[in-house]
Amino acid sequence: MTILFKYKSHFWLLLVQTILLFGLNNLNAQNITPEKAISTAYNKDEKTGNQIHLESINQELENIFKSTDNTFNRYWLSYGLYNQALLAGIQENDVRAEFLIDRAIELLNPLKEDSESLALLSLEQGYSTQFKGFFSTMSMGRNALLNALLAAELSPNSLRANFAVAINDFYTPKIFG
Repeated sequence: MTILFKYKSHFWLLLVQTILLFGLNNLNAQNITPEKAISTAYNKDEKTGNQIHLESINQELENIFKSTDNTFNRYWLSYGLYNQALLAGIQENDVRAEFLIDRAIELLNPLKEDSESLALLSLEQGYSTQFKGFFSTMSMGRNALLNALLAAELSPNSLRANFAVAINDFYTPKIFG
């Protein structure tokens, strides 16, 4: 009986946390995790040619981040902004894309001990190079590589960390190493 009680209490605790994290508007079977909510919003906005769903998700994540600044909230807000920046780039709104990616990078810069955050930061820095001048691009590209390598060092079996290293290697022009 106590095992069943513990299971039920964990379910309700998880449900309450999910409601607090995503509000009632985005709580449904398809949007339980932050990753799934962001992915679904991205796909909807890509089809409709706007950013309404991502803006809504990112606003909720921003509100949560403002109330509790921690690694988890920073990561998911940054990930949401990164996806919105990618979409803005596809929609040829480079000014908005640059603003969003700079904010995403700013959120993750302080996190130097978390492999997942460093891998995402590396990918964001790599994306942001297309909006910067030559010297900024070199510096940002170098930082992206260093963050990817540190992420892989902290978590050698992490697919995301190794993906970040591979992406940096693949897209770095030969003249830069």
